[in-house]
Amino acid sequence: MAVEKEKSSAVVHPAPPHIAVVANGADRREDMDTVREILFGDSKRSTEKAIQALDAKVEDLTKMMLDRFSEVMALIADVQKNAESSQATAIDEIGDAISHLSATIRNVSVARKPKA
Repeated sequence: MAVEKEKSSAVVHPAPPHIAVVANGADRREDMDTVREILFGDSKRSTEKAIQALDAKVEDLTKMMLDRFSEVMALIADVQKNAESSQATAIDEIGDAISHLSATIRNVSVARKPKA
Protein backbone atom coordinates (compact mmCIF):
# COMPACT_ATOMS: atom_id res chain seq x y z
CA MET A 1 0.00 0.00 0.00
CA ALA A 2 2.89 2.33 0.67
CA VAL A 3 3.86 2.12 -2.96
CA GLU A 4 0.43 3.17 -4.03
CA LYS A 5 0.57 6.15 -1.70
CA GLU A 6 3.87 7.31 -3.23
CA LYS A 7 2.49 7.09 -6.75
CA SER A 8 -0.62 9.00 -5.91
CA SER A 9 1.23 11.68 -3.95
CA ALA A 10 3.77 12.30 -6.73
CA VAL A 11 2.84 15.43 -8.61
CA VAL A 12 3.98 15.73 -12.19
CA HIS A 13 4.88 19.30 -13.10
CA PRO A 14 4.84 20.27 -16.74
CA ALA A 15 8.23 21.17 -18.18
CA PRO A 16 8.94 24.86 -18.71
CA PRO A 17 7.87 26.05 -22.18
CA HIS A 18 11.39 26.42 -23.57
CA ILE A 19 12.30 22.88 -22.51
CA ALA A 20 9.05 21.51 -23.86
CA VAL A 21 9.75 23.17 -27.20
CA VAL A 22 13.15 21.49 -27.43
CA ALA A 23 11.64 18.18 -26.38
CA ASN A 24 9.04 18.53 -29.10
CA GLY A 25 11.72 19.00 -31.76
CA ALA A 26 11.29 22.76 -32.40
CA ASP A 27 14.06 24.88 -33.80
CA ARG A 28 17.04 24.35 -31.50
CA ARG A 29 18.91 27.25 -33.06
CA GLU A 30 16.34 29.71 -31.72
CA ASP A 31 16.66 28.14 -28.31
CA MET A 32 20.46 28.40 -28.43
CA ASP A 33 20.16 32.03 -29.46
CA THR A 34 17.84 32.62 -26.53
CA VAL A 35 20.29 30.95 -24.15
CA ARG A 36 23.18 32.98 -25.59
CA GLU A 37 21.15 36.16 -25.16
CA ILE A 38 20.37 35.28 -21.56
CA LEU A 39 23.97 34.36 -20.74
CA PHE A 40 25.95 36.85 -22.80
CA GLY A 41 23.52 39.52 -24.03
CA ASP A 42 24.42 42.22 -21.50
CA SER A 43 28.12 41.60 -21.94
CA LYS A 44 27.82 41.71 -25.71
CA ARG A 45 25.84 44.96 -25.63
CA SER A 46 28.27 46.64 -23.24
CA THR A 47 31.21 45.49 -25.38
CA GLU A 48 29.53 46.87 -28.50
CA LYS A 49 28.92 50.20 -26.74
CA ALA A 50 32.56 50.33 -25.67
CA ILE A 51 33.70 49.60 -29.23
CA GLN A 52 31.39 52.32 -30.58
CA ALA A 53 32.80 54.77 -28.02
CA LEU A 54 36.35 53.84 -29.06
CA ASP A 55 35.43 54.25 -32.72
CA ALA A 56 34.05 57.72 -31.97
CA LYS A 57 37.24 58.64 -30.07
CA VAL A 58 39.42 57.41 -32.94
CA GLU A 59 37.33 59.43 -35.39
CA ASP A 60 37.63 62.54 -33.21
CA LEU A 61 41.38 62.04 -32.82
CA THR A 62 41.77 61.53 -36.57
CA LYS A 63 39.89 64.77 -37.27
CA MET A 64 41.94 66.61 -34.67
CA MET A 65 45.22 65.28 -36.11
CA LEU A 66 44.20 66.24 -39.66
CA ASP A 67 43.35 69.74 -38.44
CA ARG A 68 46.69 69.99 -36.64
CA PHE A 69 48.56 68.75 -39.73
CA SER A 70 46.81 71.41 -41.79
CA GLU A 71 47.88 74.06 -39.28
CA VAL A 72 51.47 72.78 -39.31
CA MET A 73 51.53 72.77 -43.12
CA ALA A 74 50.25 76.38 -43.15
CA LEU A 75 52.97 77.37 -40.67
CA ILE A 76 55.61 75.65 -42.79
CA ALA A 77 54.36 77.49 -45.88
CA ASP A 78 54.56 80.81 -43.98
CA VAL A 79 58.09 80.06 -42.76
CA GLN A 80 59.14 79.11 -46.29
CA LYS A 81 57.62 82.30 -47.70
CA ASN A 82 59.35 84.42 -45.04
CA ALA A 83 62.66 82.62 -45.63
CA GLU A 84 62.44 83.21 -49.39
CA SER A 85 61.59 86.88 -48.79
CA SER A 86 64.47 87.26 -46.34
CA GLN A 87 66.82 85.57 -48.79
CA ALA A 88 65.73 87.88 -51.61
CA THR A 89 66.19 90.93 -49.36
CA ALA A 90 69.63 89.70 -48.29
CA ILE A 91 70.67 89.16 -51.91
CA ASP A 92 69.47 92.69 -52.80
CA GLU A 93 71.40 94.13 -49.85
CA ILE A 94 74.55 92.23 -50.85
CA GLY A 95 74.15 93.51 -54.42
CA ASP A 96 73.73 97.08 -53.16
CA ALA A 97 76.77 96.69 -50.89
CA ILE A 98 78.84 95.35 -53.81
CA SER A 99 77.70 98.26 -56.00
CA HIS A 100 78.55 100.72 -53.25
CA LEU A 101 81.95 99.08 -52.72
CA SER A 102 82.59 99.17 -56.46
CA ALA A 103 81.74 102.89 -56.60
CA THR A 104 83.99 103.56 -53.61
CA ILE A 105 86.87 101.65 -55.20
CA ARG A 106 86.41 103.63 -58.45
CA ASN A 107 86.39 106.89 -56.56
CA VAL A 108 89.55 105.95 -54.68
CA SER A 109 91.18 104.84 -57.89
CA VAL A 110 90.26 108.08 -59.62
CA ALA A 111 91.53 110.08 -56.68
CA ARG A 112 94.89 108.28 -56.69
CA LYS A 113 95.56 108.73 -60.39
CA PRO A 114 98.03 111.47 -61.11
CA LYS A 115 96.51 114.42 -62.78
CA ALA A 116 98.01 115.16 -66.09
